[in-house]
Amino acid sequence: MARSLTPGYFRSSLKRTLKQTSIAAVIVAVVGNYFTYQERIDTRQQNAWSVLRSALEWSEAKKWGNVGQIQAIETLTRDCDAWWLDTPLKYLLGRDCANLKSLSLMTMDFGGMNAPGATLSYGYFACSNFSAAHLARAHLDHTAFMAARLADADFSGADLTTSCLFLADVSGARFDSGTKIDSKDLLKACVMLDQHGARRSIDAASNTAIGQIADQIPLCPADPNRCGLLSSRHGWTCGD
Repeated sequence: MARSLTPGYFRSSLKRTLKQTSIAAVIVAVVGNYFTYQERIDTRQQNAWSVLRSALEWSEAKKWGNVGQIQAIETLTRDCDAWWLDTPLKYLLGRDCANLKSLSLMTMDFGGMNAPGATLSYGYFACSNFSAAHLARAHLDHTAFMAARLADADFSGADLTTSCLFLADVSGARFDSGTKIDSKDLLKACVMLDQHGARRSIDAASNTAIGQIADQIPLCPADPNRCGLLSSRHGWTCGD
């Protein structure tokens, strides 16, 4: 028997159609937003790499300062310390974690940079400023920080294996029980005096091995031009 085309039938059919249309619209919107989001990520990363290339040219020209490299590195590493990075959720929550291994930026400013978990292994940052930089759990092994300013930087859980800290100012820098660093490398660094003439120390309260040698870290040379001393004494190497 043919179904009677009653007003009730039309209302029921219309509701089903509207429901299906609404679901389809939501799916299209979600998919559209997803691809738009991915495009924004790609654009953001491309812009950051462009700035970083400019910073490399600036550094090679032996110029000092900030041409946007702080924000560029923060953009490229913003998700490196996120718990979801090794899960499929990275495609929804963020996947900005570029490998910045072997980056060379001398005499540049990274003061206050927020890059936890970043990979900067085998980098060359001689005479650069990392004062108060947040580098917790960062990969900094085999990285050169000769004559750099690392005062008050956070190296909690960071890997500083075979890093070069010769004449680097580590006053107030934080090293916790998770920090990987060889005592002999840290003893090549130096600390400054505070405004009252008292020796500044490092923050290694939770790292017994580092804490035991904290007082042995030498004072930085009176000559504020540690880069000049580095050049004249060791020719930009890590020292003996």
